[in-house]
Amino acid sequence: SPQWKGGGVVFAPVPRDYSFKMNKKEKRAALKSVLSDKVAMSKLIVLDELKFDEIKTKKFKTVGGRTVYGGGGIMPDLFVAQDTTGFTSYYVNAVNSGLLQKFAFQLVEKYRPVLKGVKTLDQLKRVIPRDDTLLNNFVSFAAVNGVPARWYYINQSRQLLLGQIKALVALDALGYSDYIKSINDGDNTFRRAVDAMQKGLSSEMTSK
Repeated sequence: SPQWKGGGVVFAPVPRDYSFKMNKKEKRAALKSVLSDKVAMSKLIVLDELKFDEIKTKKFKTVGGRTVYGGGGIMPDLFVAQDTTGFTSYYVNAVNSGLLQKFAFQLVEKYRPVLKGVKTLDQLKRVIPRDDTLLNNFVSFAAVNGVPARWYYINQSRQLLLGQIKALVALDALGYSDYIKSINDGDNTFRRAVDAMQKGLSSEMTSK
């Protein structure tokens, strides 16, 4: 209360927002005004074309015969883009929350007695649950741990989720080498890259 020591303040200052909005017409008019001032002061340059007499960096020839230059960011003749179709919000939440690792760890602990005799990925696949059961178990586990089931996105991310879970189980049960084999087995980008190499569509660039 204001009448007591240490109490409230009568008519205390209230924070105010002094910002204001401009519509598109006002923004265009302001931009035209600024550009006009730049032109009047000879500070505006318009480039129609930009050429270099000689690029003083190392030249390379791609497999397709195209000349490219060093310095990073060289676009190859064959570009295999990463497949991101399964990167839904559900998948991202599952990854960021660490639930894939936790679920895989619990799964390995559950099957630990059986996994003692497992030495290969093929043997591991015969021990762990089938895909539908594995996915349903993970979705239930995730829901209990704060990531609700959203089956539209789960179905879109199905292969990614299963691939990550199996790879993480392989990491815990067999080791890093089998983790890499497992993660690449379900990676469309990796398979396309291997297919290109097998067809002879890739090789080392030659320096000129």
